[in-house]
Amino acid sequence: MKRQKSFTHTLSRLLLLAGLFLSFNLPAGIIYVDTNGDNYLTSATNFGKIDTSTGAYTNITFFSGQALGNLAFNPAAGNFYVTEGLTATLRTLTDTGSLSSSIGTIGKDIYGMAYRTSDSTLYAYDFDNDTTGKINPSTGAWTTLNASPGTRISSPIGGRLVLLNGSLYGSIYTVGNTGKFGTYGFDALTNFAQIGSNNDLFKNMVLATDGTTLYGLYADGNPGSQRLYTINPSTGVLTAGASIIGTGLGTYFHGAAIETSQPPPLPEPPSLVLALTGLSAMWATRRRKHRQ
Repeated sequence: MKRQKSFTHTLSRLLLLAGLFLSFNLPAGIIYVDTNGDNYLTSATNFGKIDTSTGAYTNITFFSGQALGNLAFNPAAGNFYVTEGLTATLRTLTDTGSLSSSIGTIGKDIYGMAYRTSDSTLYAYDFDNDTTGKINPSTGAWTTLNASPGTRISSPIGGRLVLLNGSLYGSIYTVGNTGKFGTYGFDALTNFAQIGSNNDLFKNMVLATDGTTLYGLYADGNPGSQRLYTINPSTGVLTAGASIIGTGLGTYFHGAAIETSQPPPLPEPPSLVLALTGLSAMWATRRRKHRQ
């Protein structure tokens, strides 16, 4: 009888804890961004983070006189690759805002970077020459992969590429003043293949992903225009999320990335419910045996 009471008491506590867990939202995602004003070269670059649930921006630090663009996260090192200036000096940046010394000068006007962990490849787009290529993450040396992808990405600088599920996605602003979304061939970076219809929102959008959700961060230079979107990678359809607001937020985004080496998440609510259902079944079985 005492054992039955003890088991019943334990089960009640577990059910209470499950109820408390289910009543709270799971932790929000965080997108790290480079952001500043209209003039990329003279405005101080602010480095901060955005809560994907609320759109709240929190400034981490600012770099006076240093024009930083592009963010690509390296899970093995636990930091971001970032470029400085129009000749793109390659550096690393921690999530607390610690900027490394120069790794090397790429010598290109980089408008997007994406890091592939499987082979430590840092893909990038060179705006001035309309070329796609890869950057040696140890030296900054550039290797051209496609001399004519046919995109000619325009302003704002940086953040235009992202890797998700084996595909390299890009948001572009073409010479014809048209916004498009699509993919580049992954290994050779073949010509851009558009997904969905033209959408001018892509003209001023940088990309980020947590490995599951594809985010677009919009800012067109006007205060109050900043907004978070999710993008359907199969159709290119945009779904509007929260407005992005906060002290230190610039009027443009020049890079965005999400840390993908987070600790294992807490069990999902359905998993907890399944476990508790099993405990309930065990308790019922014990009661039946006791009555027999």
